[in-house]
Amino acid sequence: MIRLDLDEVRGQLVRNSIVWKMRGTNHNLERHRFDIIVKGIIVHLDGIVKLGRASRAEESTEWALEYTRNPCQL
Repeated sequence: MIRLDLDEVRGQLVRNSIVWKMRGTNHNLERHRFDIIVKGIIVHLDGIVKLGRASRAEESTEWALEYTRNPCQL
């Protein structure tokens, strides 16, 4: 089960997610901020940004770097 939240942090609304249940595996129980962009979803994990719709790690890194340079233009 994945829970999506919208919280207020320093006067701004921030989206975050947490995985409550995942069968057969240990998983991270921390909340992670995420952004919704035209190309998909970016989940921020301890300073590492991963693109949710990328099919390969290189694509994820490429899109994440582009997003950090120009977040409003994607």
